[in-house]
Amino acid sequence: MISIADRPKLKSIATFTNVTAVGGFITLLGGVILPYFKPEFASVAYGFMLGGLIISIIGIYFTNRWVRPPRPETSLDEALRKFPDSYRLYHYSGLPCKHILLTPYGLVLFQAINWDGVFSYKNKRWKEHMNFGRVIRYPLEQHFDDPNKNASLMEQTVREYLKGYMGEYETLPLQSMVVFLHPRVKLEVENPSILVSALDGFKKKIPAKGERMPEALYESIQKALDECYPPAREQKV
Repeated sequence: MISIADRPKLKSIATFTNVTAVGGFITLLGGVILPYFKPEFASVAYGFMLGGLIISIIGIYFTNRWVRPPRPETSLDEALRKFPDSYRLYHYSGLPCKHILLTPYGLVLFQAINWDGVFSYKNKRWKEHMNFGRVIRYPLEQHFDDPNKNASLMEQTVREYLKGYMGEYETLPLQSMVVFLHPRVKLEVENPSILVSALDGFKKKIPAKGERMPEALYESIQKALDECYPPAREQKV
């Protein structure tokens, strides 16, 4: 399987995030300590504490999104690594879907959710049953949105982007999948309208047989997705 991502950019984001988190903590600590050595700078110290707190919160938010392991791209790459090189997984292309898998049978758009806890889908409604730890972290983490609505937006946008590359072909096999990556996640799903899977058993839901796309269409879609990236960003996994 081939994984494509702008990894130098991801590394830069992670470095910025770590610097922000550490810098915010140091600024906050400086604001606490300063009045003990320079009482006349107490008002300045309050500014340091406030600024340090804000920077720390920003750093924690981005740490949860871009640094905390396991990273979604790493988990997906590892789960799909035994597929042949005709399977190409694109991470963070700039399109609304952050993870797009091109297969000989069509496209799969992934929504990757990396939280523990219980998630249910019943009577056409999603619900997150949050534990205490998730409640405490809630202001600093991304929030759970309706995957069905997200899937509709992703599919529409990706189809619009690829329309100019379709040539003589009028249809593009495309489906969405919600993938829960955390090893402690629990799913209670009844009759979902889109594919839903935990990471365990996820590979079995990837298209591996059936009617293949025409070779010319596959190559056109690959070209379109490759153009979202700087050159030489492929990595065989």
